[in-house]
Amino acid sequence: MNTSVNTDLNLLYVNYHSLENEGYSRCPGTVSNFKHGASNLFQKRFKKNEKTLYFINVYEFDFTEFQNDGRYPKDMPVLKYQAEVRFYRREQEFDVELFLTEKTSIKDMERFFDEVYQKMNCDPDHHNQ
Repeated sequence: MNTSVNTDLNLLYVNYHSLENEGYSRCPGTVSNFKHGASNLFQKRFKKNEKTLYFINVYEFDFTEFQNDGRYPKDMPVLKYQAEVRFYRREQEFDVELFLTEKTSIKDMERFFDEVYQKMNCDPDHHNQ
């Protein structure tokens, strides 16, 4: 990958800067009710022809406190991200989780979930129309 001097890496890879820049909304409230240990939740709706296909939920985990007390390696990034989508197919519903590396881009993450939707022949999210 060509990263020129003008490339802002905060906008290239999945993190709170890039998520907000790409239209993900930060959800208020107690996030750990949704995902144990998560410090933030970012969400984006994906639509086609005015129908909601799915939402991508990206959870942020902050390990600063564990790094400070020695329970987390000092050379590891303290913010980690995990994405998940609930898909629907006829009477079935299923979740797909994606654990993101430091070098995962928003486009790669979104492409992954779009491919799952297409290849699994999913239906639009019937709960959010």
